[in-house]
Amino acid sequence: AEEANTWKLIHCLYADSISEHPESLDTLLQETTLSQQTLVSALFSSDSELRLLQLLVDWLEATAAYQEEVTKTSAPIIGNNIHWGNTLHELLIGTSLFNKEKNKSMITCMDPDAPRRQKKAIHSDDAKDDNDLCKRIFTEVRCGKFKEAVSLCISAGQAWRGAVLQGWILLHYLPREDPNEPLRISGNPSRDLWKWCALAIATNKEENIYYRATIGILVGHLASTVPACQGSWEDLLWAHLRVQIEARVDKFLHEHHATVEANTTTVEVLDLLQSELQVEELSLQQVFSAVKSLLDGRKESHYQTCQRYLMLGHVRSIMQDSLEWIDGAED
Repeated sequence: AEEANTWKLIHCLYADSISEHPESLDTLLQETTLSQQTLVSALFSSDSELRLLQLLVDWLEATAAYQEEVTKTSAPIIGNNIHWGNTLHELLIGTSLFNKEKNKSMITCMDPDAPRRQKKAIHSDDAKDDNDLCKRIFTEVRCGKFKEAVSLCISAGQAWRGAVLQGWILLHYLPREDPNEPLRISGNPSRDLWKWCALAIATNKEENIYYRATIGILVGHLASTVPACQGSWEDLLWAHLRVQIEARVDKFLHEHHATVEANTTTVEVLDLLQSELQVEELSLQQVFSAVKSLLDGRKESHYQTCQRYLMLGHVRSIMQDSLEWIDGAED
């Protein structure tokens, strides 16, 4: 599998290198009404460094999706229109004659904020189901299946989680035949405000580790995502690259804030977000150094070393290291 993944990496890097891309951002921004999605698409088309990071993320997500499909290690999620069914059952029979020992440590309301507000627990079976759901949501996002992650939340009876995830989507204007028609949008016109609110979820240590990681990767908060990566080279690299992309996209959008119509984010919210979410811009080499520091002394596999060299464009280093590996094997 690692060899196949390496060849796929070579293919995606080579395919991008022989494709034509505009040299200037200005040539792409001709319209007077520009959405966030239009701006970001133009940025990716004209910025080769950012496009490389996205290519690597796409490759990491595709390989993870293939691995997940082959192994099917995720716990199955049972579709249910009602969330926390066991907790609800306990509440419904709470005053009946059949429930002589009422659990006073259990929540008495069924809204999503009840456990935190009341400082009480949900049923243990529901807590396990929640953990399985959050882990599966993170896996879907890790595999590049954002829409599937949202659908999973809804099918599990927890549409509020899906709504939280969708706050990440860039604002875009839907096409209209008549210019006089009202402007219809998709995505989130208050994306920065959402990020500021979602950051509270990502940094809340009482939240599920996988839910924090999912929100964290969308917000661009690395520290909340790393624990869910469990020391995996691929997962850690994916998390670092996603955060770098998110930070650069945010910086670009903030610089073009006045250009984006229908953006309701105020300057005060932008300042607040930037003060609480600060991401250092790293080169690809620095990203690999950061990933290495989180591997607890474990070394890359030979394939991972080759993949790193390919990403950095150090093809000659692959040949040099390969000769050393061959000599070492012969000894």
